[in-house]
Amino acid sequence: MWGRLINSFLPAELGNYEFLAALVSSYPELVWEVDEKNRTIIHVAVLHRHASIFNLVHEIGSIKDIILTYEDDQGNNIVHMAAKVAPQSQLNLVSGVALQMQRELVWFEEVKKIVQPQYIEMENNKGKTPQELFTKEHRELMRQGEKWMKDTATSCLLVATIIATVVFSAAFSIPGGTDDSTGRPNFLREKAFLYFTIADGVALFSSSTAMLMFLFILTSRWVPDLTFIFAIVPIALYAFLQFPLVSDMSSSTFCSSLLFQPWKRMIY
Repeated sequence: MWGRLINSFLPAELGNYEFLAALVSSYPELVWEVDEKNRTIIHVAVLHRHASIFNLVHEIGSIKDIILTYEDDQGNNIVHMAAKVAPQSQLNLVSGVALQMQRELVWFEEVKKIVQPQYIEMENNKGKTPQELFTKEHRELMRQGEKWMKDTATSCLLVATIIATVVFSAAFSIPGGTDDSTGRPNFLREKAFLYFTIADGVALFSSSTAMLMFLFILTSRWVPDLTFIFAIVPIALYAFLQFPLVSDMSSSTFCSSLLFQPWKRMIY
């Protein structure tokens, strides 16, 4: 049994889902077992950010309600473990510190969903609630993320300002000139002139909106909330200049929720 116990925690740390699922299928009692720090394989999976193994919690039925009450030797429950910063190898799977922070927030919120409310506010042996521990553990990542977002916003603000300046000037530079007697544009009845007017208006509105959004980012402080992902909206306006950045942000934002979607059943 001791050999099986060791073998169950190692794949939980490494993220070997197939091996662990097969092991638990053969020995279901392993989900109850704890390591030397009183952590189950589910707790270890949360610490090491292995979503596929964490999703096993949805396959063990009512047992999870008991397992999720376990605390380690420092009084940390499973939400505290989600509040700890992920191993660097897991953080490196996402490019950019802001997107790494976003992934950490997704994990934290997902674990909070499966526990009873009292565990969200429970203090560990050091008197820290999960939220307080999250803020402490991610302080450096938050600082770097804030700098990353503001540097990106500065670059995009420059582009937005240039575009706004050009389209604003274009609004007063009428193609084809005007009639000397009436003052009306010479191409007023041309479809191309209508298309130009509409395109110029849309460009002016979009660039002005982007400028305001980026100014808001530059003048605001970082908050540990998922709302910061809405910065993707104005950045999308400049996809032709910032496509790699937009691609990474879109992938991280819209694919993070898929991490915790259970696939086919592997145990029981």
